[in-house]
Formats: sequence, C-alpha cells, structure tokens
Amino acid sequence: MHPTLTSTKNPIVQDARRLHTSKERRRSGRILIEGPTLLREAVSAGVELITVFVVTGDHGQLDSVKELDSSVVPVSSHVLSHLGTTSTPRGPIAIARRPEPDPVLGATDCLVLVDIAEPGNAGTMARTAVALGFQVVVVAGSVDVWSPKALRAGAGAQFVSVPHVVASINDLLGIGLFTVALVVKGGGSVDHLDTRDPVAIVVGNEAHGLPSEILSVCHSTLTLEMDGRFESLNAATAGSIVMWERSRRRPG
Repeated sequence: MHPTLTSTKNPIVQDARRLHTSKERRRSGRILIEGPTLLREAVSAGVELITVFVVTGDHGQLDSVKELDSSVVPVSSHVLSHLGTTSTPRGPIAIARRPEPDPVLGATDCLVLVDIAEPGNAGTMARTAVALGFQVVVVAGSVDVWSPKALRAGAGAQFVSVPHVVASINDLLGIGLFTVALVVKGGGSVDHLDTRDPVAIVVGNEAHGLPSEILSVCHSTLTLEMDGRFESLNAATAGSIVMWERSRRRPG
C-alpha cells in the first residue's frame, strides 16, 4: 500500500486540493467525491475512480474501498480534513474522472438550468430530475453541477444521468423539445405541460430569473401562482414542482 501522507504540501494532496475549484475541474476533467454514500453511488454508476484517500487506521474506510480497482492512498486525519470541503469531512475522498453524458439529447423531457448560482439548488433539481425521468441540461454560465456541494445536494444523481452542458439555449431549439420557461408573473398554468412532445423546463437565476433573450425563444411561459405574502418560491422548489406536474401528465 502507498505510504501514509501526512503533509498538506505533498504534491498528491495539493493536486487533489485544486479540485475544490471549478477551473481545475473543467481543465482536468476530474471531480472530487466526498464520503462513503457518494462514493458508493459513483461506483454503482461505473464512474472511473483515479485515487481514493482514506484515513490510516480507520478500518471502516479501509474496508469500504478494499474491492475498488483504483489507487488507495492512506492519509492522516489532518490531510483528509484539508482535502474535504465541509467543516467535518468524512472519508473516503476520491478523485474521479468526470463522466460523459449520453450523446442523445431531446428524446425525453429535460430540465434546463440557466444562470443558476447556488450549487445546492442545482444539485437538488438534478436529484429531482433523475427521480422523475428528466435529463439535466446546463447552459454555460450556470454554477458547476460537479462541485462538491452540488454533488452532495444531488445525492449522486449526476452519476446516474450525467448532465449535458450547452453553450446556449439555442442548442436545444430544433430538436423537438417544447420549451417552457418558469417566470414569477404573467405565465400560463401547468396545463401548458400537457403535450405529447418532450418538454424542456427552463429555470433561471434565483434572484433575476430568465433574461429576455431566452424568454423570447421559449415556446411558452409558466407561473406557479402564490397565495399569501410570498411572490415566488425558491428556484429548486419551483423547478421540482413543475417537473412533478409534468411527470403526471407525461404520455404513457
């Protein structure tokens, strides 16, 4: 077995630590997977693991990785804390190759994320999307759905149905998708989801919503009417409700 790493200045540790940044994740095509639950989901989905870090002497962590076909590197608890992105990280922590999405896009309903800023919202919507049979599409400029926080919120959904990243929403036009944009006011009802065509539900930025240039190319808009003093719901909540409504109406 690899000797125990005890210094945060070790090149292997520094390389893994750089995966805290979206820039390095994009550049290298690698991601960081934290904790036993996400690691199990990744292994189950066939994600390629490169390096797995475990705390020396932690038999639970060692037992959980002994069958893995990847490099297992023991580290001190101090180093594991340095590698993690939470205040009390749990091992194992793994470096993995970012999975590639299914090349077929538009054959089924899609969730489209535009300028989403919060990784927790992106991960939550990805989890709901996978549970309800939607593909996930991310328009460039949104938060990184492969960030550790987004992966935790997604509970491994990104491994099950790998998100597509497109340059603009124009990439989704002309492939048979009926695009429905979520807006705070003035949109239609959930009855707009009654169509036999695959639907793309488009969710915009938490604070500013969707820009006019995207609204202008969508086929329809939809508003969830609110009772009481709140004007709108959290983006992840609204997106999840609309996906559920569409799943009820999806042709059999």
